[in-house]
Amino acid sequence: MMYSMQGRSDRVYKNDEEIVLSRQEYKLLVYLLENKNHVLSKEQILNHIWDNEGKFVDHNTVSVNISRLQTKVENNASDPKYIKTIHGIGYIWKEE
Repeated sequence: MMYSMQGRSDRVYKNDEEIVLSRQEYKLLVYLLENKNHVLSKEQILNHIWDNEGKFVDHNTVSVNISRLQTKVENNASDPKYIKTIHGIGYIWKEE
């Protein structure tokens, strides 16, 4: 696997280099990894990541944060290997 979360639980490494994630991006990455190879709907992601904090957000928030996360963790965000969009359904962390 090309990603590791070593030492402190809020540090993420890609190819042995630390990548800086916002708090929400980190929570989203952890949620995707905890559910790898399972499709998560935008609603599930919203409820798990944002509703706990009582913030008003919409489905676009999920899309924007997924896109930002892809830019940081994928080698090619326009052709993602790990964070895949399942159109009309949600997102999946795909790991073979």
